[in-house]
Amino acid sequence: MASASELPFPAESFDAVWSIFLFHHLPSSVVSAAINEFYRVCKSSGYIVIIDGVLPKVAWKRPLAALIRHMDRGKFMRKQHDIESLLPCHDNWNIQRKTYGVTGLKMLVCYMLKK
Repeated sequence: MASASELPFPAESFDAVWSIFLFHHLPSSVVSAAINEFYRVCKSSGYIVIIDGVLPKVAWKRPLAALIRHMDRGKFMRKQHDIESLLPCHDNWNIQRKTYGVTGLKMLVCYMLKK
């Protein structure tokens, strides 16, 4: 068994490292440790991709999306700026906010090329 914050792989093992809808289940300290691990196990010129749900910018404009996010089993649903603040070297990340589903749910797609 492994943890995202302590990956059992040697450094530079993978061409790409992905996290898909995981971080809203983890406290910020574990997310930061996991991102550091992703960086460690990703090869140079490899990609790190993080996709996770994000709270609506204005809850009353997206009431159904806000309700769904509020009822999510993830205890750590974050606003966009909170997710961005967990990313080391903010300048190196490409960050896109995307809508999916008829409910107006949003996700943040963050990716970087490791140099």
